Amino acid sequence: PSFTNETCSLVNSGCPVPSGGTPCTTDENPVVCPGECEYANQCVATSADPSFTNETCSLVNKCPVDGTGTSICTLEYLPVDCFGCEYANQCLATSADASFTNETCTLVESVCPVSSGTCTEEYAPVICSGCEYSNQCVATGANPDFTPETCTPVPINP
Repeated sequence: PSFTNETCSLVNSGCPVPSGGTPCTTDENPVVCPGECEYANQCVATSADPSFTNETCSLVNKCPVDGTGTSICTLEYLPVDCFGCEYANQCLATSADASFTNETCTLVESVCPVSSGTCTEEYAPVICSGCEYSNQCVATGANPDFTPETCTPVPINP
C-alpha cells in the first residue's frame, strides 16, 4: 500500500506546530496539551505554543525513568511530584527527566512525621500509626505519642 495525503490523516490536526527556532532534545516523554494536542516532550509542546506549560500539559500514560542508570542519587526519601509522577527524591526525578527541577516539581507531604531526636542505629523496627521507624527511639522522636504502648514491633527474620 502507498501512503498518500488521501490515505493518511494528520495526527494533532488543528494543533500548533513546533517552531524550528527552539532547541529541544529528542527525549520521548510525550505530553498532551489543551485541544488533545500531543507532543514528544514538554519542550516541543512549549515551542509550538508558549501557553503549553507544565501546568497546562500532562505526561501521556507513563512516567519517565532514568534509562541510563548513570545517575548518582542518595537513598533519601523526600518524595516529589512532577506532573503526576512521584519520585523518592528530587535527584531521581531530575535523572528521569531534566525538565523535572525544583521549580517544576512539588514536595509531597509525608503522612509520617520525621524524627528530630538523637538515637542509636539499632535496628528494631516498630510501626506507629501506620508509619514504620527503625527503632522505638526514632519513632518517639518523630512523635512523643509514639510510645512502646502505642507502637507495634515488626518481626525481623534472621
